[in-house]
Amino acid sequence: MMTSFNATSNRKQMNSAQFRDEYDRGQRDFSYTNLTAVDLSGMNLSEINFHSAVLWKANLEGTNLSKANLTEANCSQANLSWAAISFARAESANFSSARLHQADLHSIRALGCNFHKADLEGANLSRGDLERANLSRANLSYADASWANLNGTNLAEANLHKTNLSWTDLDASNPEHARLRLTALTGIRLPWGVYVINHKKARKEHNES
Repeated sequence: MMTSFNATSNRKQMNSAQFRDEYDRGQRDFSYTNLTAVDLSGMNLSEINFHSAVLWKANLEGTNLSKANLTEANCSQANLSWAAISFARAESANFSSARLHQADLHSIRALGCNFHKADLEGANLSRGDLERANLSRANLSYADASWANLNGTNLAEANLHKTNLSWTDLDASNPEHARLRLTALTGIRLPWGVYVINHKKARKEHNES
């Protein structure tokens, strides 16, 4: 099946049927491919290469993207709800305004990712590396970010209602105006020290240089 090329960006452009045909033929490298608005929901795409691919407004609901390469991919406004993205590489990827409701991002490597206004309600971000990521105005309510690296992240105006931030590294992060109601903060690392929260008691332990 023939695929087309985008004349303005020189990216190979594929629709849903073309992608599925090439994937069924054994193709796993879709780097730099324009997959705008494709429907790949429910597919098993584990370990696929989407480096610098355009997945804008794509439907990836319930898709298995574990161990996938999503570095520098454009997933803006994509639907990734209930998707499995654990252990994936997603450095500098764009997930702005994407739907990641209850997605599994366990142990994802997402340094410098853009999650601005993304819906991460109930998502699993535990042990993920999101250093320097932009989570401003993102919805992280009920999400599990325990043991995650959020060093240097932008959490301005993020919704952290009932988010689990236990043992999370928030050093050099910006949580300005973030909503933290009923958020679990056990043992988190902050720029000015470590707060250990135990029910209604808290103590501050300064970092040792």
